Parts: sequence; C-alpha cells; structure tokens
Amino acid sequence: MFARTLNIRTALFAATACVSFSGIVPANAAPDVGVAAAVNLDAKSIRGGGAPRVVTLGQSIIFNERIITDTSGLVQILLVDGTTFTIGPGCEMTIDEFVYNPDTGDARVVATIAKGAFRFIGGQTSRTKDGAIINTPSGTIGIRGGGGQGNANADNTTYSVLFGKAEFTDNDGDVTNLETGLTIEASSDGAQSVRFTTDADAQSAQESLSGDTGQSGGSDSQPTDTTVSESGIAGVNSESPQVDVEVTVPTPEPKPVQSSDIDEVEDSVADVDDVAQQEIQEDPISPIPVPARIYRAPDEYTTDFGETFFEPGPRGFVGSTPESDYTVDLTQTIQTLSGTSPFGGTIFLPNLTGSQGDGGLESFNVSGTSPLGPVSGIAYAGRGDFAAYFLGVDGDPTQPYYLIAGTGTDPAVLDSQSTDIRTYTLTPDPIRNLSVPFFDNTIYGPLDNVSQTDFLVAEMGQDSYQVFLTWIDINGTGSGQKSAILVTSGNGSTYNSAPVERVLSNRRGSFRSAANLPQFNIRGSGVQTLPGPDGSHVFGPNAEHAIIGVGVDPNVENFVDIPSEFCAILDCSQSYDPNNYDIHYGTRHVADLVDETPKTSFSRSSRSRVGFMVGTVETETEGYTNPAIVAANSPDPNFSLTLDAGSSQASAFGQVWDINDANPIISSMFIPFGWYDGDFGEGTFIDDDTFGATHNINRENTRLFKDDQTDVAADVFGPGSYMVSGRAAPVAGYEHCTACDFMDWGWWGTRLISEHEDNGNTLRRSDMVHMGTWVAGDITHPNQLLLPSTIASYNGTAIANVATAAGEQYIASGDFSLTIDLSDRAGSLAINNLDGASYSATVSDASTPTQALYSGSLVGVGNSLTGGVNGALVNDGAAIAAGTIGQFHASGAGNQVVGTFMGKQ
Repeated sequence: MFARTLNIRTALFAATACVSFSGIVPANAAPDVGVAAAVNLDAKSIRGGGAPRVVTLGQSIIFNERIITDTSGLVQILLVDGTTFTIGPGCEMTIDEFVYNPDTGDARVVATIAKGAFRFIGGQTSRTKDGAIINTPSGTIGIRGGGGQGNANADNTTYSVLFGKAEFTDNDGDVTNLETGLTIEASSDGAQSVRFTTDADAQSAQESLSGDTGQSGGSDSQPTDTTVSESGIAGVNSESPQVDVEVTVPTPEPKPVQSSDIDEVEDSVADVDDVAQQEIQEDPISPIPVPARIYRAPDEYTTDFGETFFEPGPRGFVGSTPESDYTVDLTQTIQTLSGTSPFGGTIFLPNLTGSQGDGGLESFNVSGTSPLGPVSGIAYAGRGDFAAYFLGVDGDPTQPYYLIAGTGTDPAVLDSQSTDIRTYTLTPDPIRNLSVPFFDNTIYGPLDNVSQTDFLVAEMGQDSYQVFLTWIDINGTGSGQKSAILVTSGNGSTYNSAPVERVLSNRRGSFRSAANLPQFNIRGSGVQTLPGPDGSHVFGPNAEHAIIGVGVDPNVENFVDIPSEFCAILDCSQSYDPNNYDIHYGTRHVADLVDETPKTSFSRSSRSRVGFMVGTVETETEGYTNPAIVAANSPDPNFSLTLDAGSSQASAFGQVWDINDANPIISSMFIPFGWYDGDFGEGTFIDDDTFGATHNINRENTRLFKDDQTDVAADVFGPGSYMVSGRAAPVAGYEHCTACDFMDWGWWGTRLISEHEDNGNTLRRSDMVHMGTWVAGDITHPNQLLLPSTIASYNGTAIANVATAAGEQYIASGDFSLTIDLSDRAGSLAINNLDGASYSATVSDASTPTQALYSGSLVGVGNSLTGGVNGALVNDGAAIAAGTIGQFHASGAGNQVVGTFMGKQ
C-alpha cells in the first residue's frame, strides 16, 4: 500500500471549506448533528431564510444550514460519530443527511460540496457500507474506512484517497474504484483520469486548507477574553475563561462531541484514523503476482549494418536490448500493479488485468510511475486478464514505455482450429494515432477518403493460418489528387512460437502525396506480433488479443517508405544515414477479436483467371525518360490470377512492356505475387472479393529484361510488389463495373532495384509502379462463338493512370462501352468522361486458338493522343461472352494515359 503523503493529524485543523446541511435524523433525535470544532470569523452560516451569522467555536450545526467561507475563512466540523469535515476558503457545503445510533453503531452521512477545498476523515460513517457519501458537481464520492481530500467547482472535481478506499460515480453512472495513494480528476462532462497522488497534490491541499499567515486560530485578530465572552461559547469551550455572561447552548440528543482543548480533538481524530486503518487491515486484499513484459526505447540503436538510430522513440522502436525489453513480476491488488524494475526504480500502474475487457476490449486513459519517471497514456484491457499499456514518459508518446500482461492462449486450442475466418479490429498506433495501421502519414498528410478491411485470419489448423488486411485512400481528382494503398497478406506457421521472424505477414504498398511529387514504395520486414511475459503472442482463451506491428529488432523489423527518386535524396554509391532521411519506423496496435465465422458462410470459389495488367513506371537513373506507360505489348493477355480456397492462398503473375520504348534500357518486367513456380510467397484468399498477395520470396523469379530480352539482375534489396482485389476495400468513384462480379479486378504496384553495365560501369536503378490496375476473367473460347452474326453491347467502367507533360501523375476513372459482332469480333469501342477526355476505337478479331480476343487503334476525341486497345470476351459460368475486359493506352505531346476496362453485356 502507499505511505501517506502528509501528516493528517497535524494538517487537519488548518483547513477551510464551504458546507450546507439538509436531510433526515431519527425521529427522537434533536436536529443538531455536530459542532464547529475550529473556525475563524470569516465563516458564516445561513439557517433557512435567516440572515448570515458568525460560526463560533462550539456552535451546534443543524440541518438545512449552509456554511459559507470567504477568501480567508476556515471551518472544521466534528460530527457526533467522530466524522470530521474540514472546509476551506470560498466554499459552500451542505450536510444533506446524517443518521447515527450509538447503541447499534449505525451511521450515515451525505454531504454536498458545491465548491471549494475539503478534507474528510471518516468516523463511524465510513465504517458502514454506503455510510459516507460526498456529492460534487462532477459526481459522487463514496468513502469506506478512510479519508481523503479534494477540491470541487462547477466544472471539475479532484479527490485524493489518503487512506482506505473510495468509489467515484460520475454523472453518467460510471464507477471508478480508488484506493490509498490514488487521485481522480473528473469533469462534469464525464471525462476523468486516475493517477497517483503527487507531492504537488498534497502541497496544494495543505495550502488550501491552512489559515493565512498572521491569523490567530483562523481569526484575523488575536481573540481576547471579551471577544470570547461575547461569542457565546463560555459554557461550551472548556479552555475559555468563565465570565459573567450567561449563555445557554442547546444540548442535542444524542449529545455531540463538543470542542475543548485542540489536543483532545486531534487525539479524537487520530482514534478515528486508527479505527479506520484497523478496519482496512481486517479486510485485506491478498497480493497476487502478475508477470509482465516491459518495452521501452533505449537512447539509441546501432544495427548490425553499422546504422545508428538516435532517439528511436519517435520512430516507434522499443525493446531489443536487455535494459529496454525485460520481464518483471508485479504485485496486484484490486486497483494497482506495482513492483520494482530489475534495474531499479518503481513501477506503479492502475490494475487492468481483472474483469475489465471481459465483454470486449476496453480503453482507459491512465497514469502511473515508472523507473523513467511519471508515465501516462492509453491502456487496453481484454479477455484472459490481458492488459496492454501504451504509455509515454511525462505523457510524451514519443518516449514510449509499454507493458504487456495476460494469459497466453493454449496452443492446443489453436492447433484444432481450421474452419473459421476470424475478424480482428486494430486500435490506432499510440504515437501516430492514425485510423489506418502500419503507416506514418508525416509525408502523405491526412487520410480523408480511406476504405479499409479489418485484420482477417483464415484458420488452417496445425498452428497454420493466412492473414490479410488492406486499406486504400484516393483523395481528390486530377492535379489535386493524392493516393495511397497498403497490403499485408501472408502465411503464418505458428501463433505461439517465439521468436519467429515475420510472425504474421508482409507489408507492401505505395503512395503519392501530391500529383506532382514522386511516389513512395511501402515496405518492411513484416507485420509481427509482440510476445508477452511468457513468450505468448496471442492472449485469451480463444486468441482474442494480440499486439501487432513491428518486432523489436531494428536490424530487420521495421517499416520503410522509399521514394522513387531515392538516388536524388540518398547517395546510392554510399551507405546512407537513416537519420538524414527518416525512412525507418514502426507502429503497434492491439488486435481485438470481434467475429469468428465458418468459412462455409463465405463465398470462396477456387479459380484461375487471365487478363490484363497496366501501369506507369517511374525510373530513377540518370539520363532516361520518366515516366513510361507499361502494358501488354500484344493482344495476348499478360496477367494470370489463381485463388485456392483449400489453402486460402492467392497468387498471380504478370509481365508488362515499355510499349512506347520510352526507356531504352529496360524492355519489360516480369513480376510474381505470392506463390510462383513452387517458391514460397505471401498471398491470402479470404473470400471471392477479399484477397491479395505481396512478393515472391525467390528474388530470381522477379526479372527485368533488356530490349534484346537479356535477363537483367534485379532486386538487389528484395521486391516491393503487391497485388490486391479492388473489391476488398472499394473507393467510391474508382470502382470497376459493380455489376460485374463474375470478373475480377484490382490494383498492383512494385519497386525493383537492378544493376546494368554502361561502358564498363555498373549503374544501379530503381523502377517503381504505384497503383496500376489489372482485370481478369474466364476468357471465352472461340469455338463457343461459332454462331450466326450476333451483335452484343457491353457497358461498364475504365480506370486509368494519367501522366501529364507538366510532370503530374494521378488516377482517373470513366465510362466504357463496346458494341461487337460476337462471330467475328468486329465492332466499335468508346471510353468517355475519363479525365475530361474521350477516346474511340474500331476493333477487329485478334483471337488465339483458345481465347476470343479483339484489338484496335485508340484515338483521342478532341485531343492529340493516340494509342491502342486490347480486349477479351469472358464467360459468366454457362453464360457465354457475358462480359468483356481489356486494356488501353494513348500518348501525345508529353501526355500519357494507360488503363483497364470492364463491362457487362
């Protein structure tokens, strides 16, 4: 428990407060309930509608009497059961109810503090259940076996428990339990916080509840025999001289404890203190050890690569050294967790490991003590005694001090699970406080148009699972647009085996913070869980909670967002200093299980589809055109998609060509997503609309080709590729054909590092694609179209990447239509309302022996752009040629557009 922050016995009588009394007493009792044990002459009371009068020593206090002190007034009221109120300057107090039966020991007091500083020391009232209640504008304080002090006004109430226990009930009925050493600050609008009582709290109370310098007994002037005689207390105060003034003071029944010598009153209060403490000892709380793991940021990290990260806290890096990542056993009471760090210093926090969060994750604003100093921030409580404290030293979240406690999930439970899809919500990162996970928006800015999935887990049994999350933000149009996308998907081998690199999944994506600025590739070593004190990575009886983000090793476990123009910012010929360009950081989030649904309830159709993949590539290397549009260089499809419901795997691959020969070094890029050619990859299939994949782990599978089709060494640092369904997180205004659910579409991107020889010199280059598009379907076989001439019409959408002569790049959408003779694939195609422009094409048959294809030349209507179009007819099950998919591109006068289209018959 806590040592008292001040000597209650000596500080008690220098207090001041404002009080008024109203309520009920036993029918046979007199209305007097106590006496004013110590006052100064600046305290007045008002009875009913009477005039104010001076409160004098020994005066009886009765119901319906409101006591008011002015700016220097002091009053101490001693009730007949031994309960003491001390009230300070500028205060108002009322006793609403007081009942005391000395024969049975029953006692109850209800007081209202309208405003001002006060101290309460409980007598018999505080040893009775619900026996001592103080009402304030912000809520009600219930006191048991103890005492405390505080200050109240119309907007806020502060109350510190000096000893014993208390219960604060706010105006909405929410209850907060308090014990010795804790202080609550509550506002009348319901906001509240609990922290440890500080020396400043004690000093403030001492100053508020003490008489002014130079006062005598609280009076502005030294009392004389005459003033005491005229006060009317000669027969009450045992220390006052007897004078020839006859004063009759009514004696209530039961008789109140009247004031005599100040030492006697002090001893009486001390007896109350001792009895209250004895009662607490008779009602002990058995301490229970609670293992916890502490994570904090050291002063700096030096990685195995010789990089030094100074001030790692703002980056979100914690742990990794024995001093910054350690376990400790804390002592638990109902209200607190306390202990000592193995490196010295006290840990003291509110206890959230009990029943809090049993009905679902709960959040709390908390404060406490750590070896680094005071800490405060947000904490979460969940099932299985799970508690996660995301605190900052001195309240600064960039000086992280994290604590995890809880019961790890039994691995046997996880082994047996293989039939469900789990849905977890994620809390914001405590440093960045964004609505989206695994991201730092310092460069990007606000995310105002986000579409996001929850964190989804497909169970596979034997500790195996697939995870998936994506979010997309497309904000604005044309030159005023910015856009971002993040994909995390992948394979897990176990929940509970630690340490495991990339425990959950990978992180890929890209963003452009303005149309005229370079893109950034989002990457990192993986989205991982943090272990608790016993090494468990998930907590609760059914894996209800986890801490998800980066791990604790800054060598490999961090997020990094790299710009396409990285060589202009970082000297590619030398090792870069990460502190000159802050590209390394981490985030952490609490995962909360909100749903668990059988896979059979989802639409999960295993299928293989082919189609088209296009985009714009930005190349960072000296002397080459940037950007270039990339797409299929023939009518043949250049993209393949595979979804497997049995393994919950998603994978794809595609090859794009520099179709305008704008880049003389690289002819094409071949990019696998997820599994490819037997090599492991990160890809997840949740349902027919929700899937995605990131890189393939074998870098040699990601290839770049020269114009002569010579293979170029690619991806020095690992591919930064992603592919995701556009229906997983649709953004209004940028959706492909909402009625075309029998076809698939989505976004893709990559970052590839390669080296090439130039006159004997080895040059490094970076090629990046941000939010290109792909479409895929079950392409119709030409034999299915052996029929008389049949004219079919299709309507749908077009989504494109636009690059302007002014150096701007952005995403645009428009309308698509096609009228075609199915028998010979001849017809006309139109794209309208795309970035304020329209395009038309006459198409003809370009079929292969197995695929019904068409192609043609594309011409801008009213502009100078020209290009081409390639398309395919696709089936909807037994419905032949029910839809169409394809790609288009056009360029001229430095402007370029490339995109995909999709339509339904």
